[in-house]
Amino acid sequence: MVKNWALAIGINHYEFLQPLKYAERDAQLIQQFFRHEAGFERVLLFSDRSPDLAGTSTRPNRANLWQFLQQFFERPLLKPEDNFWFFFSGHGMVHNGHDYLMPCDANPEDIENTAISVRDLIERLHRCGSDNIILIFDACRYQNKKTGEGIGRQTQQIACKTGAIGIFACGPDEHSHEIDTLQKGVFTHALLEGLGNQGQCATIERLNQYLSFRVPQLVSQYKNTRQTPHIVAEPKTKLRLILLPKHATLDDIATLKISAFQAEDDRDLAAAEQLWMQVHAAVSIPDMDFIEAIQRIAQLRAEFPQSCTNLALQSASVRRNGGFCWPLPTTEVTNSNLCLEEISKIPENFLKVSDTTILPHYTYKIKDNYANLYSEQE
Repeated sequence: MVKNWALAIGINHYEFLQPLKYAERDAQLIQQFFRHEAGFERVLLFSDRSPDLAGTSTRPNRANLWQFLQQFFERPLLKPEDNFWFFFSGHGMVHNGHDYLMPCDANPEDIENTAISVRDLIERLHRCGSDNIILIFDACRYQNKKTGEGIGRQTQQIACKTGAIGIFACGPDEHSHEIDTLQKGVFTHALLEGLGNQGQCATIERLNQYLSFRVPQLVSQYKNTRQTPHIVAEPKTKLRLILLPKHATLDDIATLKISAFQAEDDRDLAAAEQLWMQVHAAVSIPDMDFIEAIQRIAQLRAEFPQSCTNLALQSASVRRNGGFCWPLPTTEVTNSNLCLEEISKIPENFLKVSDTTILPHYTYKIKDNYANLYSEQE
């Protein structure tokens, strides 16, 4: 099954910036929703009054946050098909064209040494092993006095280049509002609605549609000003990523299958494999389309050396550190005849890995130190 992990940060009290009212509560509500309603496996919280984590302070100053980002993401912890969510509610600033998140002790007169650059943050998050990094930023509370612009432009560019999904509370030239009547940020209020039973937004695309309607509606009701949230996702197939399977409809799953079939047709087997894994995570029973697709992908990879040389082969699953990793790092094949001698036929039988997960049973291996495939049960 696909795992969901999350890190939520909310900061009310700043040493050098004006305090916020509900950023800490926003992060707490996100943590509670992810943990109790969405059933995430692990949700970490850094806020003004969050408890210690394994004996280490979670006060959201730069030293604590950066030490956590370095140590926690030192090695991959998730599989490519898993999801990692990052939520930040607090101040953000633009400095020399670069976006920064402001910890509680960040000094606007020394941003480079006291804040955390979004570029560095995203680079660390990608080390978790997941190919689905979901970034949620509610940080446009402080506009640059010279340009009138908050963070967002550079962050969107980085998210698109790295394949991360970026969810923004507002445009970079807008302000993200806190509403006393709601006792939270208007964006967080709408986000929780959208992901919850009210909006039932199972996919990125549907969540984008909900937020684009609901946030301006709420802001108009309470503030009579403009706040337009938006989502960026590259490649576009990530718009169909099913965030919460319990809200997924048959249409959501069918659309995801169409994307998976298209990736197969384009011979983008790594993308097809991940899309089929997302289909598998969204259904409650074994799906025959998924099983047949995994067979096809395995067969396509096995047939590559018969027609070409210098091919990059990848497997659907590999035993690594006690778990399966999708996909295997590429292996260059320079002699198809030699490779064929090393590959035996893929059996028809399948290996049952869990109660609902069925994967092809591989018995071949390629002569390369990191490209050995094993037919073991996880």
